Amino acid sequence: MRIISAIQNLTVFLFAIILSSQTSAQQATPTQNRGKWGYKWKDSTWLVKPKFKVALAFSEGFGVVANGNKWGIVDMNGKYLVKPQYSKINSFSEDRAAVLITNEDEQTQNWGFLNTSGELIIEPKYKRVESFKKGKSLVSFYSDEGTEQYYINVDGKRLSPDFRTMTRINPKIWLITNLRSGGNKLYGYLNEDGTKYTEWYLNNFNPFADREPVCLPSKPKEPLVPGNVYQGNVNRKLWAFRNSDGKIISPWYHEYGRFQKGYGTFRVNYRWGIIDSTFTTLCQPIFDEILHLGTFGNDYYFKASNEYRKWYACDKNGKKTGTLPYENIEKYNDSLLIGTHTQEFKGKTLIQKVLFNLKGQTKSSWYNEIHPAKNGKIRVEVSREWLENGKVHFGNFYNYLYSDDFSLSTNWRRILYFECDKLKSNFLALKDSLQHKSRTLFSAESLNYQNKFDRQIHFDDQNKTISFRGFDNGSGYTIWATKHGNQIKFGYRNSQYSIVTDCKFDAAYGFHDGKAIVMVNGKFGVISNSGNYLIQPKYELLGSFGGDLAPYFNGEKWGYLNSKGQHVIAPLFEEASSFEDGLAIVKKDGFWGIIDNIGNFKLEPSMARPPEFEANGTIKIHDPSKGWIPFKIIN
Repeated sequence: MRIISAIQNLTVFLFAIILSSQTSAQQATPTQNRGKWGYKWKDSTWLVKPKFKVALAFSEGFGVVANGNKWGIVDMNGKYLVKPQYSKINSFSEDRAAVLITNEDEQTQNWGFLNTSGELIIEPKYKRVESFKKGKSLVSFYSDEGTEQYYINVDGKRLSPDFRTMTRINPKIWLITNLRSGGNKLYGYLNEDGTKYTEWYLNNFNPFADREPVCLPSKPKEPLVPGNVYQGNVNRKLWAFRNSDGKIISPWYHEYGRFQKGYGTFRVNYRWGIIDSTFTTLCQPIFDEILHLGTFGNDYYFKASNEYRKWYACDKNGKKTGTLPYENIEKYNDSLLIGTHTQEFKGKTLIQKVLFNLKGQTKSSWYNEIHPAKNGKIRVEVSREWLENGKVHFGNFYNYLYSDDFSLSTNWRRILYFECDKLKSNFLALKDSLQHKSRTLFSAESLNYQNKFDRQIHFDDQNKTISFRGFDNGSGYTIWATKHGNQIKFGYRNSQYSIVTDCKFDAAYGFHDGKAIVMVNGKFGVISNSGNYLIQPKYELLGSFGGDLAPYFNGEKWGYLNSKGQHVIAPLFEEASSFEDGLAIVKKDGFWGIIDNIGNFKLEPSMARPPEFEANGTIKIHDPSKGWIPFKIIN
C-alpha cells in the first residue's frame, strides 16, 4: 500500500509540473470585451473575465491590471498578488516591478519597486525609474542642483555617483556629467554595469589614453611642485596627468602647456616652469610667461618673460640665451631667431625685426620685414620717406642679404605703392592649405571653396595693379590684376616683375612646383610657369597637386588626374585629399580609407573618421574604443 501511495503522489507531482509547464508556455493574453479587459487562453477560455480598465501582458508570470485609477498585479491563476491600490505599476523585469505611490496628501508621487511576493522591497523615493536590466536600474531624483540620476541594483543599493547626463562612448563605457563646485561642470565615466570607472574631473578627457591631463575642482593631497613662487589667491583648479589605469603619474599643477618634442610647461600660482616627458622639473616656475619656440639642432628652446611684453629666448633648463629682451620672438630657422619691437614714426606704428642666434648675438640690422631664405639670400624690407615732385612720400623698399654673412647683396629698390583709391574685390580663393602640400579634404560642398575673402588691390589711373600685397607665396611669382568696368581679371608676374601672363583669369592661385590653378568662366584648369595651359579650364573643381596628381570633381564624384590632364584614378570617391608621399585620404560609401598613387587601397574604406597624417610621416587612425592609434602602411 505504501508503494502504491508513493507512486500516486509522484504521478500527481509530475502532472502538476506538466500542467505548470503548459500554463507557462500558453500564457493568457490581454483581451477586451465590451470595454473591459481580462485574460483569455489560446483555447478562448477565460483565465480572468473582463473586469479591468487596463490589463498588461504577462511578464515573468504576472500581469499588471488597473481598476479605475488604482493598479494591481494578478498571477497565472488569475488571483491577485497585489490588489489594485497603487497609482501605477510597470511590468516585472528581473523579479522587480516599478510601482508609483502617491502620498496621502496626493501632492507628491514617488517610484519604488515590488518583488514577486508583492512586497515593497525598494523604498519609493524616486521621480523616475527604468525597468531592471542586467541587474541595474537608472533612477532619478530632485536635488538643489536640479534633476539628477544614478544606478541602483536589485536590492536598491547605489551603484554609481549622481550625474546629470550620460553618453555612450563604446559598448562598455559611459561618459557622465554633473554640476558641482560653484556651477562647474564635472566629467566622469561609468562601466557598463553602472559602477564608477573614474573619479570626477573638471575636464572631459580620454579615459583610455596612456597619458591624459585631468583637472580637479579642489586641492588634492599630493603637494604642488616646489619653487620660488608667489603664494597668492590663485585659481583652485588643479591639473595632473593620469594613465589608462586611472593612476596619477605627475605632480599637480595650476596649469600646464602642451607637450612638444618631449618637453612641456607648467604653472604654479603665477609663475611658469619647464618639465620633460617624465614630469621631471627642468626649470623651476620663475617666469611670468613661457611658450614653446622650437627645435634647434638637438636642443629645444622656449621664449620666456619676466617683464610685461619683454621676451627672452631660453633653453629647456630655463637658461637665457642672450640679455636683450624683445616684444616678441619667433623661430627663423634651425640656428636663428627673429626678435621684434614696435617703433612710432610720424604717427605710424612700425614693426622692427632683427635676426639673432641662440647665444643672443644680433646677426643683422633692424628691418620692417624679414622673409624666409631662398637660394642663399634673404629678402628684407624697410619703410622710408622720400621726396618726389616736391611731395613727401612714404613707402617700403626691399633688398637681399647673403645668408652666410648677412651683408647686403644689391641696392635698395622701392616697392611700388602710392596713396590712391582702394578697391576691395570679392573673389573665389582656394584655402591656404591649397597653396602648399597638404592633405586638405575636398568635397562637393567645397565647390565654391566656401572661403570668399577680401583683398585690397591698389590700382592706378589706368586701372592696372600698383600693389597686390600678400599674393607672393615664396614661389617667385606674384599675382597681379586689372580692372575692366566692375570686373577684375588676374595674371602673373615673375620675381623681376616681368609679365608671365596677361590678366585674363577670373581667379588665380599661387604657383607650386611650377603649376598654378586658374579659373575661367567658372571652370578650373592648370597653367605652367611659362603661362601655357597644362590642363584646359573645363573642370567643376580642382584640388592642389601633390607630386604629379591632383583631385578633380566631375560633378558627382572625385578622381585624380596628372599634370597632362590624363585621368589616372577613376572618380569613385565622395571626398578626396591631395597626395603627399604617394598617399591620399579618400571617402567611399561613407567610410574613409587610404590609397596609393595608382588607386590601390593601402587602408580599406572602413573608418568612420578620416585618418590623420603627422608632420613626421606617421599615420594615426581612430579606434572608437582606444582613440587615436598609430597605423603602419605595409607595402
